[in-house]
Amino acid sequence: EFCPVCGIRFEHETGFFWGAMYISYTFSTGLMIFAGILGIAIYEVPFMYLVIGIFIVVVLTCPYSFRYSRMIMLYGISPYKFDPEAYKGRVL
Repeated sequence: EFCPVCGIRFEHETGFFWGAMYISYTFSTGLMIFAGILGIAIYEVPFMYLVIGIFIVVVLTCPYSFRYSRMIMLYGISPYKFDPEAYKGRVL
């Protein structure tokens, strides 16, 4: 439950996964917009093929998107920062 070295509690905040879900939603929306503009404006792909292709890509990248959104929540929003000087000479 707590780190034996520094005492940090290993539980996430209440809205951690909700925030990660919104970040993941932003990734997916950005990917859809980018692929839509790329497919329609540059390659002139038929609309139905574009929708099916975007759907497949978003479904396949969903686990990675959610994983990276949780990393952004941990490293960007968490109040705890890693201090390498505190762990000098210790085996983790």
